[in-house]
Formats: sequence, C-alpha cells, structure tokens
Amino acid sequence: MFAVIVTLQIKPGKREQFLEVMLDDAVNSVQLEPGCLQFNVVQSAEDDHRLHLYEVYASADAFETHKAMPHFARFGAAAGELLVSPPVITTGTHLFPADTAWSKQPAASLAPVHLSMPVFSTNLTRRLSASRGSRGSGGLRIRTRWLCLACLLLLVHLAFPGQVVADVRQGTLLVGVTEAPPFAYKEPGGDWTGIAVELWRAIMTHHGQAFTWQEMSLHELLAAVEQGTIDAGVTALSITASREQRMDFSTPYFDADLAIMVPHKASSGVFLNVVEEIFSLDFLAYVAVMLLFALVAGCLVWLLERRVNPDQFRRGMAGMFDGVWWASVTMTTVGYGDTAPRSVPARMVAMFWMFSCVILVTVFTASITTTLTLNRMGGRVTTVADLATAHTGCVADSMAEDFLQHLNVRPQRSPTLEAALAALRAGTLDAVVHDRPLLQYAMAQGQARRLALLPVVVENDAYGFAFPAHSPLRKLVNVELLHLRANRTYWDALIRRFLGE
Repeated sequence: MFAVIVTLQIKPGKREQFLEVMLDDAVNSVQLEPGCLQFNVVQSAEDDHRLHLYEVYASADAFETHKAMPHFARFGAAAGELLVSPPVITTGTHLFPADTAWSKQPAASLAPVHLSMPVFSTNLTRRLSASRGSRGSGGLRIRTRWLCLACLLLLVHLAFPGQVVADVRQGTLLVGVTEAPPFAYKEPGGDWTGIAVELWRAIMTHHGQAFTWQEMSLHELLAAVEQGTIDAGVTALSITASREQRMDFSTPYFDADLAIMVPHKASSGVFLNVVEEIFSLDFLAYVAVMLLFALVAGCLVWLLERRVNPDQFRRGMAGMFDGVWWASVTMTTVGYGDTAPRSVPARMVAMFWMFSCVILVTVFTASITTTLTLNRMGGRVTTVADLATAHTGCVADSMAEDFLQHLNVRPQRSPTLEAALAALRAGTLDAVVHDRPLLQYAMAQGQARRLALLPVVVENDAYGFAFPAHSPLRKLVNVELLHLRANRTYWDALIRRFLGE
C-alpha cells in the first residue's frame, strides 16, 4: 500500500474556512475514489491551526488519480491562500500491516466531531519536555522511551478514522439543474421532473447514491461544473467542442437539432393566399427556370429533326416552337403524342430529356412547396442565410449562441427561452434560434402563440450530462445510461410521458 503523511499549518483566523475545504477533500476521496482506502485528518494538541493527514492508497497510480480529482483541485486552490507555508509531504510503502489486511474506510458519520488529538497527548508533551532537562544516558533512555510511546499512540489514533472526520456529507452528490422543459422543470409541488431529471434519478437509484438538486441558470451551471463546485449538471445540455475542453460529458442521451422560430403572418384567406403565391417572385422564378430547360431541350431536338421530320418540326421560329412544345408536354408527362422525334440522335436526346424530367419535376415540386410554406409564414427570416440581416435572439450560453457567432451573427441574448419568445411576440426580434424539442414543447404548452417553426434544419445537436474534468461519476453514469437506452420499454415510456406519441 502507498502511504502519504502531510503536515499543514493554517494561517491565524482561517481555521474554520480551511477545515471546510479539507473535510470536503477527505470525504470525497474515500467515497469517490476506489483507490483511496483511508484518509485521516488529525489536529495537533499543541496548535489547533496545525493538521496532520494520513492517507493510504492502493498504489502510487491511485495517488496520482487522487491529485487529478475536482475535490483535490478545490483543496489545492484553498491551500495556496489559507496556509502559512506549503504542505510538508512524506510518502512511503507500508511494511505492516500487510496489503491483504487493508479494507475500504467506512463512510463518515453526519454527526460533527471535534478534531483533536487524544487528551493524553498533552501529558506526553509535558513529560517529553521534562525529559529534555535530563542528563546522561538515563535521560536519553527516557526521551527515547517516551518518543516511541508517542509514535505508537499516534498510530493507534490514526487507525480510527471515525474519530477525526467532522461536519461532512454522507456521500450526497450536489447536482446542478437548469429549467428546460420537457427535460428539466418543476412540478406544481416543487419537485423536479423531465426527461433528463428522470434519467438521472433512475441511474442514481440503481446505484443507491443520494443526491440533492441545486437550481442554477445555464451560465451558473456551466461555471460550477467547470470549477468542480458541483458533482454534475443535469438539463438539456448540448455537447459542444468548446464545452468538452472545459468539462466532461456523458454519452448522449437525446439527439436533437437547432430550429428557427419566427412570427406567424396572419392569413388573408385561402383564395387570396393562392393568388399571392402564384404571382410571387419565388414561384415565377421556378417557372422561368423550368421553361429555360424546356427551351434548351426543345431547340436541340428541333435542330436534329428539322430536315428528317419537317412535318412535325417545321423550319424557322415555328419549328423552334414545335420543339419547345414537345419538351414541355414531355416534362409535364402530358405527352399528347402528336409530336415525336424520328432520327436516332434526336431519340437519344429525347430519352435523356424524359429521364431528366422525372428529377426536375420532383425538385421543382419540393422546392416550390417549401417556398410557398415559408412565404405563408411571412417575416424577414425564411432561411438560415436571413439570420445575418435580421434581429435574431437566443438563450445565453446555449449552443444556438455558439452557432450564431460562427455565422458572424451578434444575437440578442436572453436569460431564458420564455424571455426570448416574449421578445419575438413583441416584435423586437425577427427570429429566435434554439433547440427544436424545447421550441416544440413550448408550442404544445401554448407558450408560442402567434409563432411558427420554420421547416429548415439548422444544426444537429445532442444532449448529455456534464461532469467536472476527470470525474469518476462519468463512467458509472455512462454504463447505466447505455443500459436504460437499450431498454426500449423504459425509453419509449419515458419519451411518451413528456413528448407524447
């Protein structure tokens, strides 16, 4: 076993502040690190601002893992400000007891315990002080005897960790949560629920791990995870490259995408809508493109047929019109049969044109349908490209903000989705970019009246749980999360509960 002995001298007046951080490190080390078998905190009897740590690890590598943990980082940051001098650290290998005799230190009690050495340590100090005045070999034997006894008693005291750890949590995780329906929100009774919340609750219940919720804004949650002041973040949290550099994420538990919400233009009636759409610039542009293709194909067939088939493809402008007429009726699959090429080259061109028309008509139908739908919605924004010239909003610190900044768009940042949608309804924004599932849920709950989602795909997205860097919880959560995702009965019931069929 790998042992670590540390001596710490706390600055005057900083004892209580340092103990809070020290005990946080001690308890989390034992409870969250499989390689940490024992972590004792001992207070000196002569100086209540001096602490001694006695730590036992399964190996030197386990100690290196300990130094990479978030709770150790919090301890290290406090040590630089609250200690008189750097810690004095001694490491070594256990000779006795044998490695097989060691077991995991039991969980600490919730009841506060005062940190102090045994009462007899004061008497030992007096006797050792008195022995310093002795002379000769007798005095040396006395000093040696009392020194050995003091060391023995110290080791006995260190062997009972339940007597030295105080005012700590019984392995209760602190989990940050941000309201983002239907993934995380409060019920009328004040309890948290949602897809992400219920997933997390199921995972923690399976492992028998206690936790408490800490409500935060998205900005506060991301900062707390990065700094390691919370154990995890649970909400509709997008996994992005910039966030992955600062924290760890679980495997994705939900695939989504970004969407654009705009004001819905009031309808002016079915007849007027049809007239407006037929004479819209977008519709006329599509018709002009199709006529251009028909003109090229018709003229090419006319050039090949005007000598061998002058009855159907006449000379001059009339013959060119015959070619365009043939190309148009072929493209629209009407095909009266009154005109048909006879020469082999013209028939080869005709075959190519007929197969091409299948693709052209399909693309034309899909494009004109999308365009007319967007025109019906109205507003300044109908495509992603329009965001650059419109007043666009998003939720602060969301994936949508990263996406808009990548497009060199400076969005209006709102603290919540409700605030962003309110600005959109008030007319101060032309569009709001946010996660599609959250926008769809807001519409289903009646929170997006007079608003509409554009039928365009903006950017793919995925949600996951967030952890401080190198958190051991990540592996535990990932394994159980994959089990739950593979359980189709559980997963389908969860999705139906919050998103419907």
